[in-house]
Amino acid sequence: MRLQTVTSSNLDRVGYDAVNRQLIVVFKSGTAYRYDGVPNDVYEALLQATSKGKFFSARVRKAFPFTRLDAQALGEAAQRVELARLDWKALECERAFF
Repeated sequence: MRLQTVTSSNLDRVGYDAVNRQLIVVFKSGTAYRYDGVPNDVYEALLQATSKGKFFSARVRKAFPFTRLDAQALGEAAQRVELARLDWKALECERAFF
């Protein structure tokens, strides 16, 4: 799952796993939560909302079961995924030249 930065005074990053219907929300404070059972249309509406914080409070916060996550571990996992992606791209480029 890739987290993307959003424009919000309260939310920092969000990500969505369509297969497992899980929404990850990382707040500006650094606190992160996983919300389970979130339909894709709710995630898409969150991304399109003028006020993502208000949308989150009204449509997600109390509507879906959640688990608090370790934001530092989440960040480290994202870094590992990005590094693996970069390593794969480097390998693809190397193959193209040799």
